[in-house]
Amino acid sequence: MSMNERDIIFSGERQGPLQKTSVIFSRTVRRWCRELTGKVEIDESSLRQLYRSGTSVGANIREAQFGESRRVFLHKLKIAEKELGEFFFWFGLLHSDPSITASQTTQELENTALEVRRMLRAAIKTTKENLRNPAPQ
Repeated sequence: MSMNERDIIFSGERQGPLQKTSVIFSRTVRRWCRELTGKVEIDESSLRQLYRSGTSVGANIREAQFGESRRVFLHKLKIAEKELGEFFFWFGLLHSDPSITASQTTQELENTALEVRRMLRAAIKTTKENLRNPAPQ
């Protein structure tokens, strides 16, 4: 997925690596779901659940960016983490089908999800530490 200066999600605001990776992840979720939609062996209900939870991760990270306080920021990141956990549940359920695991997009989706999880956990940990030990002003 390439992004450029005309990408509406990234125009105007300074974006960090978590924000960028979460958007790439959401777009990969969308692409994967499109690839699987209509396949006979796919449970459409599970695919919709995966789509909703996967795309909400980036939306909650975006909301966190505009939080009124560090606590709101942390709360939104925790919601994103929960949604990512739900995504992994549905992904694992769908991924158990051998006809799905062969896709290049499937591996890309899994790798990006793991990267978002790593970055999200680091952001949550740092925010919690900053709340416990505020910097002197």
